[in-house]
Amino acid sequence: MKGARQWRCFLYEVFIIKVCHEIECLFGVLGYQAERLAEITPAQNQRPLFLDGKDIQSLGALGALALLERLNGGPARYAATEAAFDNLAMSVDGFCIAEPITGVRMLDEADERFAGRTVTLRAEPYLPEGEMDRFVIHSVLK
Repeated sequence: MKGARQWRCFLYEVFIIKVCHEIECLFGVLGYQAERLAEITPAQNQRPLFLDGKDIQSLGALGALALLERLNGGPARYAATEAAFDNLAMSVDGFCIAEPITGVRMLDEADERFAGRTVTLRAEPYLPEGEMDRFVIHSVLK
């Protein structure tokens, strides 16, 4: 049974890759590692994007980050406009800004970066080699 499930997953992945290439990747940006699908970034303004029954793209920055932190089971890592949720293997960009002096602050509709916010789903957490020191761990739930 396990072999059949793996085969179906492989066929599904091949089908998705083929379809995405043929229709210019309707889903957004696909990232590959070792010729395997490793991450998906839905197309900008692709809505809805539901997690735990809530469309995170329609929530405000604090609401979206609080939901992700709760689902992650702990705080995120923040650098510039990115927030990485390691237990979810998910990163978001454009919901907040992390600066050394001011810390982490939420962005809103008045900021053009918020209008361009993205979500990236990965097979494994985003742990950029040689760049981990640029991240700060922060909780929006406290």
